[in-house]
Amino acid sequence: MPPTTAVGVGSIVKVTNLDPTRIFRGMWDLAEYVIPPGVTEFMPFEAMKLFFGDPRSTDTVRSSRDSKGLVAFLPDRAGEVRRLRLLYNHGFGDYSGKEGPDVVWEQNKIPHVAVYTIDDQLILTVLDDPAGRSVLPAVATQAEEADLRETVVRQGRLLQSLMDRLGVQSLDDLADRKNVYDPETDEIIPEPKPPVTEPEMYDELPEDR
Repeated sequence: MPPTTAVGVGSIVKVTNLDPTRIFRGMWDLAEYVIPPGVTEFMPFEAMKLFFGDPRSTDTVRSSRDSKGLVAFLPDRAGEVRRLRLLYNHGFGDYSGKEGPDVVWEQNKIPHVAVYTIDDQLILTVLDDPAGRSVLPAVATQAEEADLRETVVRQGRLLQSLMDRLGVQSLDDLADRKNVYDPETDEIIPEPKPPVTEPEMYDELPEDR
């Protein structure tokens, strides 16, 4: 069962080296991660998915949008299996992952680790589950949600400030609005509307046709 805690880009996870003899070594973002046998270390979610496969990957390539509106692509599970086989120096073999870990992986070449959330919920990586039977939901972290709320509030304030400068009450007021340059103030101002005068004599009224 996938963790109930939101985990994704920007999260920190715990990684335990289950191998009794081999040290795990990995490099990500100019930082080296070294985990001796039986030891647990912390690392970013991004480093974990590089070393052990993205647990959010499914049968198809999907897109995900972060809190700043940037779109990233989540790889498919078969693509992650092929990438990890190359990363850990496996021989030729076009496996999809459905064959199971005993067929897909050469056990003496891959790291044997257990990955957990900060509150000790197990995350099954692609190394654990190449077939993708337990997929981690691609959800925003609490930090991303907070950033999104802050972005929405900030954009709302900027929009309100612009509307105040233009002297409008709503966006609908901009539909029939035309701005012109005022050389006296060196600013862009609303185009003045011609004054409306009431007719003073009957002969100024439009004729009935």
